[in-house]
Amino acid sequence: MADALPGAVEAVLLDLDGTLITTADAMRVGGRAAFRAVWPELDDKRAAAAGERFRRDPEAWFGRYAAGDVDFVTMRRERLGEVVRWLGLQWDPARYESFEAAYEPAFTGALRVFDDVLPGVERWRAAGLPVGILTNSSRTYTTAKLGASGLASVSEVVVTTDDLGIGKPDPRVFHHACGELGSTPEHTAYVGDELAADAIGSRDAGLVSHWLLRSGELPDGAPVPADVRLVTSLDEVLAGAPEEVGAADLGTRRGDR
Repeated sequence: MADALPGAVEAVLLDLDGTLITTADAMRVGGRAAFRAVWPELDDKRAAAAGERFRRDPEAWFGRYAAGDVDFVTMRRERLGEVVRWLGLQWDPARYESFEAAYEPAFTGALRVFDDVLPGVERWRAAGLPVGILTNSSRTYTTAKLGASGLASVSEVVVTTDDLGIGKPDPRVFHHACGELGSTPEHTAYVGDELAADAIGSRDAGLVSHWLLRSGELPDGAPVPADVRLVTSLDEVLAGAPEEVGAADLGTRRGDR
């Protein structure tokens, strides 16, 4: 069980992809289906490999999007083009829309919510803690994912890359999300599954950082960064430290949010 938290926690801020929903698995399903639909000459094995490469994004186009260097459509188009060229196929940008049309229903249909999400949110809300989501995805895409997974009403606040034109790990987006929640960074617990964007990013922004590793296995044996709490389930966030949850005056401080 995690150690007691330093200071009173008055809000919980959550990553979305890989933390609340099974985005990676859904991307594999969506990618395989879309590559087979748009490039029918691919057999299932090559289509699955293409879907996995699209998810992995070896040229880091998603990182460029989160940094504000490219827009969402450019990121997706370039990401797709890289995989098509890797397959040895002729890249035709006109096929982007066909890919997206085939990808989206397969992707959203495969999204699942992790079992610990709804009980965790219920527990935090019962303690008087507002719950927010901070994601590096776009507003439109985030709304679609939340709707498809049944999580549209799971949080009071949803902050996306569209809000400031940048994403995690920039400290400004963490601070903006805390402001939307009505909390201060040092009294906000943050939970996410990525080391740099989530764990280190939230720590460096002054939040109470939780690195969610559902497998319990550290990547490449890497140590847990200083001042980051390693958890393997949302059940462990704030668990065993009820005296540290300082929400008694939260209703007055937050007004009618």
